[in-house]
Amino acid sequence: MHTPFRLPDDQVSDGLAARHAGGVVHRVMTGKVALVTGASAGIGLEVSRKLSALGVRVAMVARTEKTLRAAAIAGAEVFPLDVGDLAKLNALPQQVVDRMGSLDIVVNNAGLHHRGALLKNEALALADMVTVNLSAPIVLTRAAVPLMKKGGSIVNVASLAGMVPMRNQATYGATKMGLRCFSRAMRDELAPLGIKVSGSRPDRSTPASSATSWSGSTTSSSRSR
Repeated sequence: MHTPFRLPDDQVSDGLAARHAGGVVHRVMTGKVALVTGASAGIGLEVSRKLSALGVRVAMVARTEKTLRAAAIAGAEVFPLDVGDLAKLNALPQQVVDRMGSLDIVVNNAGLHHRGALLKNEALALADMVTVNLSAPIVLTRAAVPLMKKGGSIVNVASLAGMVPMRNQATYGATKMGLRCFSRAMRDELAPLGIKVSGSRPDRSTPASSATSWSGSTTSSSRSR
């Protein structure tokens, strides 16, 4: 049974935690701009909805334009983009600022999971997981930080697989462990700038629409891009 995804609290730092009364949080968040990757379904879509409910203006990013536009929430701006295209991803934060006026929150949610034993996956498919799950959040963070002000937040959606090695998930787990390490290091590095970095590992509390990533299959692929 799946329970609703919650915005991360203090798993890495306090990030976007809603620890105060709803009205206070709404006043603090109203008017901010959030960039959410993998926003057309699952966790990314639910996070976009929750942020919008708090008064945040959302830049929704996903690789399939038709799906993204169909899923777009009221008031959101859509940015069709495959995060695996690192050159285009590097330019994305400035595009968000140009269109929406600022950038306060980045949610690195897009992910790719080719399940199965190492030898059952093509080498370049494994490399694609590294690009989407680890290289892309690093590139997007680097491109976004110079445009963010004090009080900004970066949220990286990791995984239990990044904490506990799992059979048939070696590469996926390695990317998520790398993302956890990156998050922890960035928390300290960006603290003097007043930018908070949070990590979330929502695997078994994802909404039903993204339940396929925990379907038990050992050969299929799961994408949230």
